Amino acid sequence: MTSQRTSSILLDSAFEDEITKAIDAHAAWKVWLSSAIESGKVDADVADVRKNNVCALGKWLYGSTIPAHLDPNYIIVREIHANFHECAGRILELVLAGKKAQADAMMALDGARNRAASRDRRSAPASRRA
Repeated sequence: MTSQRTSSILLDSAFEDEITKAIDAHAAWKVWLSSAIESGKVDADVADVRKNNVCALGKWLYGSTIPAHLDPNYIIVREIHANFHECAGRILELVLAGKKAQADAMMALDGARNRAASRDRRSAPASRRA
Protein backbone atom coordinates (compact mmCIF):
# COMPACT_ATOMS: atom_id res chain seq x y z
CA MET A 1 0.00 0.00 0.00
CA THR A 2 1.39 3.35 -0.95
CA SER A 3 1.94 6.13 1.54
CA GLN A 4 -0.68 8.27 -0.23
CA ARG A 5 -3.26 5.44 -0.08
CA THR A 6 -2.54 4.85 3.62
CA SER A 7 -2.88 8.56 4.31
CA SER A 8 -6.19 8.67 2.42
CA ILE A 9 -7.59 5.75 4.42
CA LEU A 10 -6.57 7.38 7.71
CA LEU A 11 -8.15 10.68 6.65
CA ASP A 12 -11.38 8.91 5.63
CA SER A 13 -11.53 7.16 9.00
CA ALA A 14 -10.82 10.35 10.95
CA PHE A 15 -13.38 12.26 8.90
CA GLU A 16 -16.05 9.61 9.41
CA ASP A 17 -15.39 9.50 13.17
CA GLU A 18 -15.73 13.28 13.46
CA ILE A 19 -18.92 13.34 11.41
CA THR A 20 -20.42 10.54 13.49
CA LYS A 21 -19.66 12.42 16.72
CA ALA A 22 -21.06 15.62 15.26
CA ILE A 23 -24.31 14.04 14.12
CA ASP A 24 -24.82 12.60 17.59
CA ALA A 25 -23.99 15.88 19.33
CA HIS A 26 -26.15 17.97 17.03
CA ALA A 27 -29.07 15.54 17.41
CA ALA A 28 -29.12 16.66 21.05
CA TRP A 29 -29.65 20.21 19.76
CA LYS A 30 -33.01 19.14 18.29
CA VAL A 31 -34.13 18.07 21.75
CA TRP A 32 -32.83 21.32 23.25
CA LEU A 33 -34.52 23.43 20.55
CA SER A 34 -37.80 21.57 21.03
CA SER A 35 -37.60 22.21 24.76
CA ALA A 36 -36.99 25.92 24.14
CA ILE A 37 -40.01 26.07 21.84
CA GLU A 38 -42.24 24.33 24.38
CA SER A 39 -41.09 26.37 27.37
CA GLY A 40 -40.71 29.67 25.53
CA LYS A 41 -37.40 30.09 27.32
CA VAL A 42 -33.96 30.31 25.78
CA ASP A 43 -30.94 29.82 28.03
CA ALA A 44 -28.36 30.72 25.41
CA ASP A 45 -27.35 33.76 23.44
CA VAL A 46 -28.69 33.57 19.88
CA ALA A 47 -25.48 35.06 18.49
CA ASP A 48 -23.48 32.33 20.24
CA VAL A 49 -25.76 29.61 18.87
CA ARG A 50 -25.18 30.93 15.36
CA LYS A 51 -21.40 30.60 15.74
CA ASN A 52 -20.52 27.48 13.81
CA ASN A 53 -16.88 27.42 14.83
CA VAL A 54 -17.33 27.11 18.60
CA CYS A 55 -18.83 23.63 19.05
CA ALA A 56 -16.58 20.57 18.82
CA LEU A 57 -17.39 19.95 15.16
CA GLY A 58 -16.89 23.60 14.26
CA LYS A 59 -13.52 23.67 15.97
CA TRP A 60 -12.52 20.54 14.07
CA LEU A 61 -13.88 21.78 10.72
CA TYR A 62 -12.22 25.16 10.91
CA GLY A 63 -9.03 23.94 12.52
CA SER A 64 -8.81 20.74 10.54
CA THR A 65 -5.56 19.62 9.05
CA ILE A 66 -7.46 17.69 6.41
CA PRO A 67 -6.91 19.45 3.10
CA ALA A 68 -10.35 20.08 1.60
CA HIS A 69 -9.26 18.73 -1.79
CA LEU A 70 -8.81 15.24 -0.30
CA ASP A 71 -12.49 14.83 0.49
CA PRO A 72 -15.17 16.71 -1.44
CA ASN A 73 -17.65 16.03 1.38
CA TYR A 74 -15.55 18.19 3.70
CA ILE A 75 -16.74 21.42 2.06
CA ILE A 76 -20.32 20.14 1.91
CA VAL A 77 -20.30 19.23 5.61
CA ARG A 78 -18.84 22.62 6.51
CA GLU A 79 -21.67 24.37 4.66
CA ILE A 80 -24.35 22.12 6.15
CA HIS A 81 -22.94 22.69 9.61
CA ALA A 82 -23.05 26.47 9.15
CA ASN A 83 -26.64 26.22 7.91
CA PHE A 84 -27.56 24.12 10.95
CA HIS A 85 -26.32 26.80 13.34
CA GLU A 86 -28.03 29.57 11.35
CA CYS A 87 -31.35 27.70 11.44
CA ALA A 88 -30.98 27.04 15.17
CA GLY A 89 -30.43 30.76 15.69
CA ARG A 90 -33.55 31.60 13.67
CA ILE A 91 -35.61 29.14 15.71
CA LEU A 92 -34.41 30.74 18.93
CA GLU A 93 -35.25 34.22 17.62
CA LEU A 94 -38.78 33.01 16.93
CA VAL A 95 -39.01 31.55 20.43
CA LEU A 96 -37.85 34.82 21.96
CA ALA A 97 -40.39 36.72 19.86
CA GLY A 98 -43.17 34.46 21.17
CA LYS A 99 -43.76 32.95 17.73
CA LYS A 100 -44.16 29.36 18.86
CA ALA A 101 -46.11 28.21 15.79
CA GLN A 102 -43.44 29.52 13.43
CA ALA A 103 -40.68 27.97 15.54
CA ASP A 104 -42.58 24.66 15.51
CA ALA A 105 -42.96 24.92 11.72
CA MET A 106 -39.24 25.44 11.34
CA MET A 107 -38.66 22.29 13.37
CA ALA A 108 -41.21 20.33 11.31
CA LEU A 109 -40.23 17.82 8.67
CA ASP A 110 -40.36 20.45 5.93
CA GLY A 111 -38.79 23.16 8.10
CA ALA A 112 -35.47 24.81 7.34
CA ARG A 113 -33.58 23.08 10.17
CA ASN A 114 -34.70 19.64 9.08
CA ARG A 115 -33.84 20.28 5.44
CA ALA A 116 -30.33 21.13 6.62
CA ALA A 117 -30.24 18.03 8.82
CA SER A 118 -31.53 15.90 5.94
CA ARG A 119 -28.69 17.10 3.70
CA ASP A 120 -26.34 16.31 6.57
CA ARG A 121 -27.59 12.73 6.75
CA ARG A 122 -27.27 12.29 2.98
CA SER A 123 -23.69 13.59 3.07
CA ALA A 124 -22.74 11.48 6.07
CA PRO A 125 -20.65 8.37 5.59
CA ALA A 126 -22.71 5.43 4.37
CA SER A 127 -22.06 3.41 7.54
CA ARG A 128 -23.68 6.19 9.60
CA ARG A 129 -26.80 6.34 7.43
CA ALA A 130 -27.58 2.63 7.75
